[in-house]
Amino acid sequence: MPVSISMASHVGEHFLALWVIFIYQVVIVWGEEIGWRGFALPNLQIRFHPILASVILGVLWGLWHLPWFWIEGSAQQSMSVQFFVLATVGYSILYTWIYNGTRGSLLMMCLLHAANNTTVSYTMLFFKPIIEEPVFSLAVLGVFNLLIIGIAGPKLLWRNSTTASEQNDRPA
Repeated sequence: MPVSISMASHVGEHFLALWVIFIYQVVIVWGEEIGWRGFALPNLQIRFHPILASVILGVLWGLWHLPWFWIEGSAQQSMSVQFFVLATVGYSILYTWIYNGTRGSLLMMCLLHAANNTTVSYTMLFFKPIIEEPVFSLAVLGVFNLLIIGIAGPKLLWRNSTTASEQNDRPA
């Protein structure tokens, strides 16, 4: 009986930690998502196909986090810059597909970004060796993105088929 009480206590602590981290993340990712998906992505998609727009945005997103690699105790401190930028490109492709599929819902993007950050933060707290060997998680993300593009089709990524000049030529 004491073992099950102890296990229940740990499960409760972990569940509480997940919720606290998630709520904190929902609050802090709004600024990022307003910039990345609210401003940059729609403007990039006017000029480029969503996959190329995602790659451009993913590289910028990864580089924007560069200072965190030198901050003691940050998630990025134990990762390589190359892995992180590859991961942000991968997430950017996934996020673009979801953003376009939800007709540009920043709420959905914030919830997704917060859930992703919560998973990373939680993993760092309780399962740090997984973060230190990121090849598996990067491979899973890559396969998942290929499945989305292969099954759903790249046209589902496409939000706006008009070019910037066509939009400027439209009557107000």
